[in-house]
Amino acid sequence: NSSLLRRVPIQAAQHPLCLPEPDSTTSVYFEGGWRDTPVYLLGQLLAGAVIEGPAVVMNGTSTCIIEPQCVAEVTEYGDLKIQINTMSSSPPPL
Repeated sequence: NSSLLRRVPIQAAQHPLCLPEPDSTTSVYFEGGWRDTPVYLLGQLLAGAVIEGPAVVMNGTSTCIIEPQCVAEVTEYGDLKIQINTMSSSPPPL
């Protein structure tokens, strides 16, 4: 029965940067050293939500790390789409 594999859209966010409060904050080591990093629960994020790294997103037994300078977006079906190195860490050359 194909209805068992049907994907169901999740509720959309009112604004992409409107995130719930992090479930917690933890210290994570990234290139350059330790950083206090928010931890979000995927089930609390709405479609269209945008998470700028660094961040941790947990879902049951899986964990996604959003590295600094990367951005994750929650898709309409509740998946994470991660864009690598989308934010510049240094100002553009003059």
